[in-house]
Amino acid sequence: MTEVEAPVVVSSKDLDARLADARKRLKLPAGLLQRVAGVRARRNWRSDDEVRTGTVEAARRALKAAGISGEDVSVMINTSVTREHLEPSVAVGVHHELGLPSSAMNFDITNACLGFVNAMTLGSSLIDAGQARYVLIVNGEDARRVQDATIERINTLEHVARDDFMKEFASLTLGCGAAAAVIG
Repeated sequence: MTEVEAPVVVSSKDLDARLADARKRLKLPAGLLQRVAGVRARRNWRSDDEVRTGTVEAARRALKAAGISGEDVSVMINTSVTREHLEPSVAVGVHHELGLPSSAMNFDITNACLGFVNAMTLGSSLIDAGQARYVLIVNGEDARRVQDATIERINTLEHVARDDFMKEFASLTLGCGAAAAVIG
């Protein structure tokens, strides 16, 4: 398994500062993200197109680490929940950028944190059934826009209560990055 870290470090203190008005209005203490979730920092991409670049780089590293070429891949599964657009699927774009053969099947599994594990399970089943030799699993996430929208919503809506803030809490802990693995 390989990874590509997004380059911009965003500390929980940075998000605390961006949420200062809402925290004051809701009487929430500074440091809540770090204290409750244990998240000191998360990473963000600099631009929207970096998530695809990071995903492709993680895939290339995984292929190299496995000692195989793209020509050996039977199936490529993208497990990202991040979408640049609805269609074509993320898998199609990554497949194309990697130069995988047209004989390699590709598709997306979108199941949040479990997606990568689901793809490993499915890929293993395809290999065990003799339907695939090598399966490349990729994931690239960009939580930046979701976090920005969440912070904007929490800061600007007057009727946001503490319960509403806590319902949005998980999106404030997310970060950006990419990972890939080859199973065979």
